[in-house]
Amino acid sequence: MIDMNQLTITGNLVANPETQQAGEATVTRARLIHTESYKDRESGEWKKGEPMAIDFEIWNGYGEAFAKAATKGAAVLIEGRIRPNNYTRKEDGVTVYGYRVRVDRWQIVAKPGARPAAKGQARTRRGKGASAANG
Repeated sequence: MIDMNQLTITGNLVANPETQQAGEATVTRARLIHTESYKDRESGEWKKGEPMAIDFEIWNGYGEAFAKAATKGAAVLIEGRIRPNNYTRKEDGVTVYGYRVRVDRWQIVAKPGARPAAKGQARTRRGKGASAANG
């Protein structure tokens, strides 16, 4: 049996990350929304699928650095392990089963308002040599 629990996903933050004290440690929690794009075979157009909300947590200084760098709307890439996030609701005693990603590595792909090049579009170079590269 293969024993591997690894997830890599990109998406946009739905709110600013929040850092809380957890005993001697700190934990930063956030949620991203990932929406897959796919090419419709009949029309040839790119379409968006159903959005997925992914909760994740980053521990200690690494999470604190994320909270300082990332803001609502930022496009982020996270890598980590899926962990159970089960709890019992106080109001009715029902157990809710869920999952959360414990992040090992993160990267900010784009700040809010900055849009990466769409699929199939080349990015243009800026700075030195840009005029020579673009003709």
